[in-house]
Amino acid sequence: MYSFIDEDENDNDHDDDGNENYDYDDLDVWSLVSIRNKKLRPHEKAMFMFNFIQLNLNHCEAAHELLKQRVRETRSDVAIISEPFRRMSAENWICSNSGKAVLWACGNPNVQLRSRLAGGHFVRALINGKWIYSCYFPPSLDYLDFCESLDELAADARAHIPFVIAGDFNAWAQEWGSSITNARGRAVLESLASLDVALLNCGSRNTFNSAGRGSIIDLTFVSNSLARFAAWRLDDNYTASDHEAIIFSFGQAARPQQTRTQAVELPYKADTLNTQAFTTAIYDATLAAGSDVASSYRPICLIDTVGKVLEGLINTRLNELISRSNGLSENQFGFRKARSTIDAISKVVNIAANAIEGSRWKGGSKKYCLVVTIDVKNAFNTADWGCILSSVCRLKAPVYLQAIIRSYFEGRVLRFNTDEGCDSRHISAGVPQGSVLGPLLWNIMYDGILRIPLPPGCETIGYADDVALVIVAKDLATTEAFASCAIEKITNWLHSVGLSLAVHKTEAVLISSRKTVEVARILVEGSAIVSKRAIRYLGVWIDTRLCFREHLNHVHTKAASTGQALSRIIPIDLLADEDKAIAVAVSRGTPKKEASSEARIRSLVNWQRRWDASTKGRSRLLQIISAPVWA
Repeated sequence: MYSFIDEDENDNDHDDDGNENYDYDDLDVWSLVSIRNKKLRPHEKAMFMFNFIQLNLNHCEAAHELLKQRVRETRSDVAIISEPFRRMSAENWICSNSGKAVLWACGNPNVQLRSRLAGGHFVRALINGKWIYSCYFPPSLDYLDFCESLDELAADARAHIPFVIAGDFNAWAQEWGSSITNARGRAVLESLASLDVALLNCGSRNTFNSAGRGSIIDLTFVSNSLARFAAWRLDDNYTASDHEAIIFSFGQAARPQQTRTQAVELPYKADTLNTQAFTTAIYDATLAAGSDVASSYRPICLIDTVGKVLEGLINTRLNELISRSNGLSENQFGFRKARSTIDAISKVVNIAANAIEGSRWKGGSKKYCLVVTIDVKNAFNTADWGCILSSVCRLKAPVYLQAIIRSYFEGRVLRFNTDEGCDSRHISAGVPQGSVLGPLLWNIMYDGILRIPLPPGCETIGYADDVALVIVAKDLATTEAFASCAIEKITNWLHSVGLSLAVHKTEAVLISSRKTVEVARILVEGSAIVSKRAIRYLGVWIDTRLCFREHLNHVHTKAASTGQALSRIIPIDLLADEDKAIAVAVSRGTPKKEASSEARIRSLVNWQRRWDASTKGRSRLLQIISAPVWA
């Protein structure tokens, strides 16, 4: 819901001395150019050099007082504030309905906040001919509510140009210097992509720092028509907040202060797309993907039907041999009948749950459980053929079967295309990927890693080449020592069969029921690995408390993002009717969230009716039974 504040103002065109007055709220950027040669009074010149300061105060009194001092030092006209400590002057101070996004006209007394609007997580006002938005989206905000608030902000900004949108978005995206792009970052990019907008943030310095960690979450967006007149920088002064202050300005004098070559324009706008830069970026990304690195590619095995039948016969006889001799470890769950990732995950979770259950630690049965996920570099392509044949021999396979498998590996050639044409290389290692027999041969060779004698309380669980090492011990020091010892034995075995451990992909999580979250430190080939709060094993996030909160958050975010993307393919006329229905319902006093939900249900019902009545695309009817459920 929005809150509107109407103001009656009497504007005069001349002052008491008969001099011409400019209505600064009616000036746009081009007005600065058109009247720059006129004789201006001092306060009018100040209006053309318009200064902003942007800061999240984190509800801190010291930060509040320092902001007032910094406003005077920088001669800022407007402060864009998130999470204020207390309210300032009622006339020059407006905030969002949540009270956490604020605009404060803190400088020139001639600057007034006009045409005000207060939304749930943003506030806007007309200042000096520019529509200024201050916004704050808390990290606790539900993803769907976050997307809805962004859409409201973008819809309002689309009707108020030129604009400045600044605040704490609590979102990560590589476009403004973050190491990754998360769901909220993608939502920001998608919502603002429909606007003619530029991002002023430049450089890689964090705007938020706390407990040794930092990120770039305080952002400044402006209309492209304003970007050429803007100067933006991070302030070096102490703020007493965990956020850095941002100072930016507009005006003829502002441009020489900083070159804005690093300002990032948002993508996806067809009429402003730089096709040359786009194609260059695609080419560079292709090179970065590893076109010159052989390990970036995976050879596949293409065989005819007769070859598949032969492999199937060999596979059946090997499986019979394995079942009679109990040839594979019970802890191998990959490529085996009646076994799946769920069984492997359940075994790891059950071991951890049994370890931490009990009445007490001292004198009781409670223990620590450390789960370490082990990854092998380029596993299937580097499996040694001699080791595979030796493993088959240990199963006491008939001589003829050993001879067939030996012949199976001979004469293999890899063919590939180059700039000079087709080329080929002889293959001397690896199990054929895409073949019928390859997975079983891998299991036979890799079975050795699951049979390594380990310290007491240690166990390995495998799914294909993914191995989880589970260590259960009474105290943390013993847990760490046993883990390091077990990993050393596993590493030595891998080296003996021509494989190597991917140290950078090795992760660990320490599971316990203690109130204090502890960390474990283990050695992996000389590198120290520190346990995390949660790790991903076979698609499931396992955390320190076995509550699966991290997994649920991940699934929720992914499902919400997918649902939002799918909902956008609803026919455009139904979406137009939906927007109209929402506007009518809101005008009659219905809460916007309730109106949006009801309108979306009607749209999906109408879409389903069209789908049922359509004579086209009937092959998909078996896949999509109900449009509302699918969307």
